[in-house]
Amino acid sequence: MVITRGLRWLAALVLCSTFPALAAEPDLQAMLTAAKNVDVDAAPVGHMTLVDATSKYLKRIEGDIDFPFQIGLDMAIDATPRPLGEALTALAAETGRYVVIFDVTLAKVTRRVRDMKDKVSQKVTSLDKIDNPAFQRAMREYDQAAVRMERRPSDSRLVQRLETARQKLTTTPQFLEKATYGTYSYKVADVEGTKALTVTYYLLDRETRRYLKSAFDVVERERFVLAYDRDPTDPVPASDASTEEQVGRWERAPVMIDLSKLLEHAVAQGPPNVHDGNLMALLDDVARERNRSISRADAERYDERPLNDARFDSVVAVYTPGGGMAAGAALGTLADYFTRDSIYVVITEATFAVRRNASKARRVVTFDGSPRIEEWEESGYGSFHSVDRVLIANYGGGRNVAQSDIADDIRNRQIRSLISLI
Repeated sequence: MVITRGLRWLAALVLCSTFPALAAEPDLQAMLTAAKNVDVDAAPVGHMTLVDATSKYLKRIEGDIDFPFQIGLDMAIDATPRPLGEALTALAAETGRYVVIFDVTLAKVTRRVRDMKDKVSQKVTSLDKIDNPAFQRAMREYDQAAVRMERRPSDSRLVQRLETARQKLTTTPQFLEKATYGTYSYKVADVEGTKALTVTYYLLDRETRRYLKSAFDVVERERFVLAYDRDPTDPVPASDASTEEQVGRWERAPVMIDLSKLLEHAVAQGPPNVHDGNLMALLDDVARERNRSISRADAERYDERPLNDARFDSVVAVYTPGGGMAAGAALGTLADYFTRDSIYVVITEATFAVRRNASKARRVVTFDGSPRIEEWEESGYGSFHSVDRVLIANYGGGRNVAQSDIADDIRNRQIRSLISLI
């Protein structure tokens, strides 16, 4: 998929525009040094423009851009988010000398279960009804009030007492439920969550009409303890376990890069040295990165037919006689039966997961659709209701049979076995 039409239209618009000469502004190194020497709340020592050029197509693909990307404004620099077209066509006095264009090529969340243990606890196995002593007392009070009322029906105090006793009787349950508890076990998983962010950025110097291109990677990891298959009637709180909501909040929380770190990274690359070619070279470079990201995302997508999923293309061959891979009772029986033949086995370990549906405020620029400046507060930590593992094996063999002759048939049988489980 080629998506350069909009960028080339933008380049034509820029070529037809004229811009007045820039007023003298400090270079990036001088601006960074000056900003470090003043408080973050001081008057800005310079201004620049931030642009989100991430492909909208990637943002629409579920599971490709899993979380937003933020720039933390931790310096006395006025960094304003603008659309790409406005950033390149507006007056330089409005955008500042430097325009930073971001292209998020990867923002993935992954989970890895590092350990899984069984934990024994209690759950409600039955509920028995027993008489409620409070109901018996309310009955006696109501009867006594009714008897006094019959003797003196005109006494307003007795009328009020009877009404109070009636209300108490009607709101008191006749029976109570007594829970009987039994033991059960649930799984406690040590889960490592990873958020991987890759951002390609372009720093355009509108004074020299040159730009530099670089990239940075950010990896955040967090460990969680999650309880799977925990009975809701378990009276013992899982105080050491994170909830699914906490993990989900951590996964969806933005990954933030401080503006100071970004500018230090850009300064370390040296001054911009690629001529923008009236912006055509810059826009072509952005388009190539977009197309590369889209091609990578499309290559990782699979339709509903398992045969189109490259992850199923794994075959384990077990050769006999003389092979050393046959193990266990089942494979041992096969090896004894095919004494002179070759056995080919497809073994798949499948993991099935069922999904459940101290803070410091920072001023940040968030790129998750329409760029915006906001106050963001870092918060705590969907995930899975249960995780199950199964080992599936399909085999075949015969005399003078090559692996290439039988592997496809075994693999197809393995896929059908997986589909029947799903």
